[in-house]
Amino acid sequence: MNNKTIQKGEIEVETTNCPSCGKMVPKKEYCEICGATFQPKKRIKTKAIFIFILIIAAIGISMLIYGYVVGNRITPIANITTDMEGQRKRIQGTVIGIDYWDTYERTTFFIMGETGFIEVSGWAEFTTDLKLSGYPGIGDKIIVEGEVSVYLGQVSLEVENVDNMLIEPQIPIPVNIENIGLALYGTKVIIQGNITEVNEYDWGSILTIEDATDEIEFEITTNRIAFTDGRAQIPKENETIILMGMVSHYRFEPQIIPSYLIYNTI
Repeated sequence: MNNKTIQKGEIEVETTNCPSCGKMVPKKEYCEICGATFQPKKRIKTKAIFIFILIIAAIGISMLIYGYVVGNRITPIANITTDMEGQRKRIQGTVIGIDYWDTYERTTFFIMGETGFIEVSGWAEFTTDLKLSGYPGIGDKIIVEGEVSVYLGQVSLEVENVDNMLIEPQIPIPVNIENIGLALYGTKVIIQGNITEVNEYDWGSILTIEDATDEIEFEITTNRIAFTDGRAQIPKENETIILMGMVSHYRFEPQIIPSYLIYNTI
């Protein structure tokens, strides 16, 4: 339908083609010639378009947020079960132990979360990356993602590389040995003292460190020494050391598990 404006004397009149008879007539609700009723085109209001765009944008943002939350969801350790074998899960917790199988370069971290305990392990590539980029110490917190594995009815996580692990180092608290009790269980501490006793076993050594206030035991396993490629050495009697580690216990007697064997410890 074509619209035009024509001059009638000093008055401008807007005209249009009648869709029925095709004649050029003044633009009204009907044709002055054939009487046909004009049906004006319905226009979408700008406000409606704006609201529609906002709704679409809100849906898109919601989907992005949902995707991020789902992709980064932390699974409570207690909720990981044997029927999840092969699924990828992300957990968080505190490193309470480290083991190393040098024959196959397999490293295992023992993680304690708020709801339970789980082992997190990786093979040669994972272990090599750890040695190059740095590994979490005993008492540090980590967030790690891996594939659920089941062996003899026990669940664990298999990790391919360090990109799936976020380390949150914990700052150690300087303490005197006399103040170390079970109330500090799981806390990372740092002490300085003298080695008064070294007892060697097939699996490693138990050492006693003494400061001016008291004494406490800590252990160093041969597997952890192997993980350092032999760079770590067991302290000798009468040697003064600075020991950083997590407070643990053996038969309810406090002991220290060294956070590292190379860096900032012995």
